[in-house]
Amino acid sequence: MSTKLNYFDVDEAVLFGVNGSVILNHIRSWIFKNKSSNRNFHDGHYWTYNSIAGFKQYYPYFSEKQISTILIKLEKEGILISGNYTNCILTELSGIV
Repeated sequence: MSTKLNYFDVDEAVLFGVNGSVILNHIRSWIFKNKSSNRNFHDGHYWTYNSIAGFKQYYPYFSEKQISTILIKLEKEGILISGNYTNCILTELSGIV
């Protein structure tokens, strides 16, 4: 049996729920990776991107509907911002990083 671990910030889980905190941790790690390699920098922000299906591969215990709901909620709360660069949707953490 393979071991796959997911992490989340307890303080963020209190604010955004465990599901939101898990997704935020994932997005944050990719933004930091892009920042360290100076990639996906647009309009003063480092970005990352993924599809709902892509998130589903990382988190098979979430339905696509749950992932979509989590992302929409985080964006409405101002935690994530989204943009469209080179025909792909990019997401950045706002205020958390």
